[in-house]
Amino acid sequence: MVKVHSPDEQRVVIIGGMKCGTTSLHAYMDAHPSITMSQPKELDFFIESKNWRRGPIWYRRMLRRGRTAETRWFGEASPNYTKADQFPGVPARMAATQPAARLILLVRDPFERMRSHFGHTKLNRGAKRGLRDALLPGRESPLVQASMYFDQLSRYRPHFSDEQILVLASENLRDERRRTLQRVFRFLDVDPGFWSDTFESHHHVNPANIKARPPAIDEICSRLPDDVFEEIHNALAEDTRALRAWTGQRFDQWPI
Repeated sequence: MVKVHSPDEQRVVIIGGMKCGTTSLHAYMDAHPSITMSQPKELDFFIESKNWRRGPIWYRRMLRRGRTAETRWFGEASPNYTKADQFPGVPARMAATQPAARLILLVRDPFERMRSHFGHTKLNRGAKRGLRDALLPGRESPLVQASMYFDQLSRYRPHFSDEQILVLASENLRDERRRTLQRVFRFLDVDPGFWSDTFESHHHVNPANIKARPPAIDEICSRLPDDVFEEIHNALAEDTRALRAWTGQRFDQWPI
């Protein structure tokens, strides 16, 4: 596929993870005058079974919709880009069309992410299985695979240099928002001191879903028997150690 963006058109992609705060980060970045983020948020362009067939001209048009004279970076946020087993080939397609792109991966306590992921699936797709059944395949479970952050990241590293990748803890975006956004802005070499009222809010992809969420969903998602916790803990332990070693971050709030 032919590259159609000009050399000075810089791209940034929030590649995940699902239920890690990507909607909020997308909104915060879009508020910065030097960054234009796509509308809608999730373009899923680099997924063959979704929007890859639309071609790079479509992608460029979607990225540039809200551009201003100050825009230096164009970006999007598609958490499906870190579901490698479900949607293979994303990093290679991305590197082929925008090899100089910067990538941002949001990570979260893997157990909290899996509970939230399951609740999302239960609410939106009416999943019939319980949380135990959804998790017990271990490494074969899509819920677990999406929480193996270093494994997902390793698919990108052959195509992008480490300097092109930023990993952020969702907990830090929530609790230390100013400092975390300064990291993002420095990563993109834009004004790190910029602040907006938008940064005071937490953003959700569909606020109506929060109000519509049945109490039973939260009850189901909160129950994780000890034997299931131990099995999933063991499945994730090595991946989490590798993530800590590569990023130099401790992720102190995680139970793993």
